[in-house]
Amino acid sequence: MTGNYVEKNRLCKMLEKLPPNYPVGTIYLNGQPVQVTQFSNLDNDLGYFVADGQVVVLDCHKIDGISFAPAEAEEEEEEEAQ
Repeated sequence: MTGNYVEKNRLCKMLEKLPPNYPVGTIYLNGQPVQVTQFSNLDNDLGYFVADGQVVVLDCHKIDGISFAPAEAEEEEEEEAQ
């Protein structure tokens, strides 16, 4: 079992505790950012998120990280850093 697998299990456990419609900014899936606005629920290790009015379903074991800042705030921070 690798360290990444353990960390991802922690993210699954964390998602189990979030209430429905919890605001989320970005999900990092295999290192790639996926812009979302809300966490909906977790069912059988599948995380349901909302993005642009559409439901996005992701395997929680493949999530590398989660940013709870709104996506717009993240983009502004990146611009300020440049």
